[in-house]
This record gives sequence, C-alpha cells and structure tokens, in this order.
Amino acid sequence: MPIKKPFRAILLLFLVTAAPLAGHGFVDQEIAEVTRRLETKPGDVDLLMRRATLHRAHEDYAAAKADLVAVKKDSRRHSEALLRLASLERGQGKLAAADSALARYFSMGGKAPEAYREKARLHTDQKRAKLRQEHGSSTSASPNNRRPTNSSKPPRR
Repeated sequence: MPIKKPFRAILLLFLVTAAPLAGHGFVDQEIAEVTRRLETKPGDVDLLMRRATLHRAHEDYAAAKADLVAVKKDSRRHSEALLRLASLERGQGKLAAADSALARYFSMGGKAPEAYREKARLHTDQKRAKLRQEHGSSTSASPNNRRPTNSSKPPRR
C-alpha cells in the first residue's frame, strides 16, 4: 500500500524518534528559572512548590523532597506540601515515611479528596508489601515449598 503523503509520514517518524532525545530540556530550563527567582525571593512557598513539581517530573526525587520539606509549617500551603510529600514517598516505596506525612496532614485538619485517595493507595501498597514479605519469608524458610525444576528440558517458547 503506497503512502499518500510521504512528507507527513517522515515528519511523524522524525517526531516519534526524536522526542526521547529531547529528554528533560524544558524541565531543566524551568527548574533553572524557578531557582533564579528563588534567589531573589528565598523561601517563597509558591516557587518551592513549583520547583518540587518540576524536580519530580525530572525524576530528581531527593531535590523534590528537599523543596517540599522547606515549605514552612506556618505557610498556608504546608498541608499541601505534606500531601505531595506523602505521594512522593509512597512512589519511592518509603511507605512508613508516606504514612507519617499523611498522618501529619490529617492531624492539621486536612480534608482534601486527594488525601483520602492517597491514603487508600498507601493502604493498598502496605498490604501488598506485607503479602510480599509473608510470601517471601514462607518460601525461603522452607525449601520444601519450592517446585522441583527439570533443567534437562529447554524452556517453553
């Protein structure tokens, strides 16, 4: 089947293959801009929250956490920072830290629907971790629980 508009096909192919090469360029520029603005307004909560979001998008979780932790307790956005911190920690598999951040959020009177969704996600992750731990400990404790393998047969394909 001939391609009716080869120019569009080539352009689409270029965009699809070149997109991953662009990397995080825009995010890097945005982080640099917000950082410059923070130099003139140190401790600006809105800028810290913006940079934390950008760091998370850039998958620099330590920097995102540092910005979220830097949001002062007396700030109007402190509870939002705690909620984002809980989500970040849960995403990194740090379930106890996520639980702690959520507990602080709720102790401040937080009632955002997203907080309850995050709590449900955390609860699910905690249950899965517990099951993995129980399953892992039961199979490793007793070698008789493992299935026998026949190494003489090639693997199925």
